[in-house]
Amino acid sequence: MGVMFESETIEGGDATVVTTLETRAGEAVPVEYRMRRGDRGWTVVDVVVEGLSLASSYRAQFLRVMQNGTYADVLARLRER
Repeated sequence: MGVMFESETIEGGDATVVTTLETRAGEAVPVEYRMRRGDRGWTVVDVVVEGLSLASSYRAQFLRVMQNGTYADVLARLRER
């Protein structure tokens, strides 16, 4: 089990770090870290696991809640977690 660094790309203030996570079962899982440089240095803004963006997933969940409810509903759901 471990993490292997594969590559990195930097374009302006954005960077992508590509890694492979080896599971206990010996399977290789690709993980990308999408980063942005700000006043305090680099910050991770998204993690993509096997091609699925966590930021996009959360955005879609928020949109569903907002379409069927209110901002207060979003806050209530976040507090539940």
